[in-house]
Amino acid sequence: MIESVSDRINKRMQDLNLRSKDLVSATGVSKGTVSQWVNGNNNPSATHIPKLAKILNVTESWLINGGSRSQRDKPNEVDQRPLHKIPLISLAQAGDWRKLMSLDNDFPNWTNVTDDVSPHAFSVKMDNDSMTGDGPISIPEGSIIIFDPDVKPQSGKIVLARVGESTVIKKLVIDGPSAYLVPIKPSYKTIELESLDHIIATGVSVQTKLP
Repeated sequence: MIESVSDRINKRMQDLNLRSKDLVSATGVSKGTVSQWVNGNNNPSATHIPKLAKILNVTESWLINGGSRSQRDKPNEVDQRPLHKIPLISLAQAGDWRKLMSLDNDFPNWTNVTDDVSPHAFSVKMDNDSMTGDGPISIPEGSIIIFDPDVKPQSGKIVLARVGESTVIKKLVIDGPSAYLVPIKPSYKTIELESLDHIIATGVSVQTKLP
């Protein structure tokens, strides 16, 4: 299957957790024009390629023609997105985040992020090794996870959920009508979810400190 410009735009939007409104803001075009790019109904013109490549953090050549990862990535690219801070809270606080975010709280700890997250985003320190492994997803104990309650939970994503009196961080797996919270490390228990309403927020990125 031949990869199109639209496929590459969608892939980078997913990689960077970008939304259509971010492309509208970066390129100055209308929402309808961005929708045409994303849906593959029309390709961006040469006028908009530079700004689009910049927001997607790729080379113009890769955006137009595709190619390998080395052709995609900008050499020595420095992240120019603005730095902002979100609350760093405990798991117990995260379990009550829907209530907390409606209050005027002065949180003592904060995490600096460049991620494109909503005003309701927060961060939590991973307090166990249930999400460590040798696969593509591994979250060591002590890592800071950025969660956004405005991001829709999807199968395969890391989520934070309230289960009974506990708050857990697991991978969401949806199998037909059933949904499960699955650890990466097999020695931990898989939890069946009664409802997706128990999910408080979706993980969007991880900050890991080197040992």
